[in-house]
Amino acid sequence: MRTYLLGNCQKSTIFAFSEVDKVAAGIYIGGSLQHAHNIDAIMDDVADLLQTSQIYDSGVWQYCGINSNRTLGLAVDLNGDLAAVQQYVRTWSDGKCVSGFTTTQTGSAELALTNTLLSNSSQSGISHTHSVLHAHRRSTCSYVQVVSGDSCASLVEECGITSDEFYDYNTASDLCSTLAVGQYVCCSSGTLPDFAPSPYANGTCYTYDVVSGDSCSVLAATYSITEDDIEDFNSDTWAWYGCDNLQAGQSICLSDGNAPLPIAITNAVCGPQVPGTNFTGATDAAAWALLNPCPVNACCDTYGQCGATPDYCNDTLAATGAPGTAAAGSYGCISNCGTDIVNTATAPSSYSAVGYFEATSVDRPCLQMNGFSISPQQYTHVHFAFGNITSTYSVSIAGAEQQFTYFQELEGMKRIISFGGWDFSTSPDTYMIFREAVTADNRDTLVQNVVDFLDQYDLDGVDFDWEYPGEPDIPGIPAGSDEDGSNYLAFLTALRAALPSKSISISAPASYWYLKAFPIAEIAEVVDYIVFMAYDLHGTWDLGDDSAQSGCAAGDCLFNHVNLTETMWALSMISKAPVATSSIMVGVASYGRSFEMTTAGCYSSSCTWSAGGAAGPCTQTTGYISNAEINQILAENSDAQWIFDSASDSDILVYNDTQWVGYMTNTTKSTRTAYYQTYNFAGTSEWAIDLEEFE
Repeated sequence: MRTYLLGNCQKSTIFAFSEVDKVAAGIYIGGSLQHAHNIDAIMDDVADLLQTSQIYDSGVWQYCGINSNRTLGLAVDLNGDLAAVQQYVRTWSDGKCVSGFTTTQTGSAELALTNTLLSNSSQSGISHTHSVLHAHRRSTCSYVQVVSGDSCASLVEECGITSDEFYDYNTASDLCSTLAVGQYVCCSSGTLPDFAPSPYANGTCYTYDVVSGDSCSVLAATYSITEDDIEDFNSDTWAWYGCDNLQAGQSICLSDGNAPLPIAITNAVCGPQVPGTNFTGATDAAAWALLNPCPVNACCDTYGQCGATPDYCNDTLAATGAPGTAAAGSYGCISNCGTDIVNTATAPSSYSAVGYFEATSVDRPCLQMNGFSISPQQYTHVHFAFGNITSTYSVSIAGAEQQFTYFQELEGMKRIISFGGWDFSTSPDTYMIFREAVTADNRDTLVQNVVDFLDQYDLDGVDFDWEYPGEPDIPGIPAGSDEDGSNYLAFLTALRAALPSKSISISAPASYWYLKAFPIAEIAEVVDYIVFMAYDLHGTWDLGDDSAQSGCAAGDCLFNHVNLTETMWALSMISKAPVATSSIMVGVASYGRSFEMTTAGCYSSSCTWSAGGAAGPCTQTTGYISNAEINQILAENSDAQWIFDSASDSDILVYNDTQWVGYMTNTTKSTRTAYYQTYNFAGTSEWAIDLEEFE
């Protein structure tokens, strides 16, 4: 602490804290005391005291002067009680002495004032010599400033004059009863100068950096202005929350003029408070708000964080109405605000129904489906999930030859080969294939192999389900690179040039966290459509993620993975990217996400789960169950209960007392489809055809 303080002596008043190995310490040095001498003196005395044989849990070393300017103290607590130490320092800053200790010792020492050396030999404090007086020529008086603990009597002593002289120079009848910290009093004949500052030559207001303990009342008294003036001067100051909520470290106006630049926030990723922001050309708060926009034009909140839910997107303001503020209980929003779906003007030429067909369904013990069973009356596009991409970037349908043959023979719908999927994108054995295939060294090879494959089998198009370029945190594999997104776009652009008349599509996540690395607006200009995976919004992976479920910090609430409200927020996000709705196939699900309820009978979103739901006999996956298996439970289990949850516009199955499934019935899918059409979306995309019903 000594080293730090001796290197940071530029402030008139010092207070500092330290906590090391469960030892807490705090120091206060009043503004009239010289720093270096007194820091050394108090540190040496305390070091000597700690060498004595008698050990105490806590103690203070203090000089109590006539006011806070003449007060000095150091507190040490060997139990690490920093709060107690902070309270001692607060007492000294109020010009008072700490009391209540079981043992008190008095002594003598020398303290240095700003101009003089004084002697102290009493417990009550230091000898009272004059602090620095401020003098002005002609009719301006010399003066001192009121600090905490002052009275008219102490000010007389500070001035070094008699009481009669003091009252001659300061004639206000209520002066002694209305003394305010920060105000000035005369110590000689004349009048006080006008301390009100003027704007800087460049038009910026006179700027003051707030420190802990500041108040508008003190600042107003110090600068010969009023608290109302301070409020008015800062109406356009970034993050101005008013005199009742001064923010330490903030730059504020103490005159009229242009607002100062916002201060940086260490972890800000968007907005004007990102460290190192270049403000060139941004001359006011409206322009500042647009600096450092979020990826995919997501909302930027007042803390400089990006997201696509109301927590980030609701444009609230504090009572001051100042830019960069948020109403109590909210994060506010400064750019790309709102959760409305936009870019809806263009209708698709026709409404499409895409369905993914899992070729591996025939490997399940039940709920098997052959490709020839797919109905052209139900789908306009069928995506064969999945073809293979090898480590040498060749493509094939190895392992699914029979189902691919059935798929080839389908008529009345577009036949699209799809590559990727969750397992392929995240398996330790295959995750690198997409990442490396789209690089400049390899993308031409993959483009040619895809073109040859489509020509060989006379397919209508190709789809890519890379989950996800640039991903930052998928367990079990390294994070993606910052170049993944741009490489993906370059690959798709090259593929479009090679396949001008074939369908090209990709899948995109409904999560901002994973969508942000996609150059999705540019990709939308290249592909025919984007499959927007508006499902899996919740699952067992939510557990422990305090941002996964709004209002449920533990992430263990029974949230439906196809909640309509959250789906619309996600659709707003991609539409603002911007992507036209006519380029988006909205995902619908033919499966549910399941949980084991913590409490039987408690199945609403305010209730919690304790584990993933029971695996189905066919899909055999904890926390995941097909619509076909759900309908079988409803038909065969007498205690099974179906509930339509209007709040989430989705369905719930409860069975065996504590088994809970969130899903979409065919009726819900139909109403959703009709609703999406009102926004001119291109159509819907179902995962997956083979999960709907038993053959």
